[in-house]
Amino acid sequence: MENKDRVVEFLQDAINTRIERNSSYRSASNVEAYKQHGVVVKSLFPNGVELKSSIDMSRYAILDIIIGKLLRYANNFDDCGHDDSLKDISVYSNMLRELDEIKGGK
Repeated sequence: MENKDRVVEFLQDAINTRIERNSSYRSASNVEAYKQHGVVVKSLFPNGVELKSSIDMSRYAILDIIIGKLLRYANNFDDCGHDDSLKDISVYSNMLRELDEIKGGK
């Protein structure tokens, strides 16, 4: 099979996954949570955020993942949240704690 055929297969798989996930979400806010993400980040960092070091970038990346998990939880609030997101948040928050210790030299 040629590479371009595999690329088409990969793209079709991605499309199918998107359609499947969208149909499993109960509300439009779940489908469009990615549009809420920037609003949340902007509210947390109204003056922007300066990332100078690789550790700063890692810390921000983890925080950004946590924001996504919080959005998923909030968008499923009426259905008692999203348990996997809470588990993930606890793991990511402790990863962030470790990075904070590294940054602070502890």
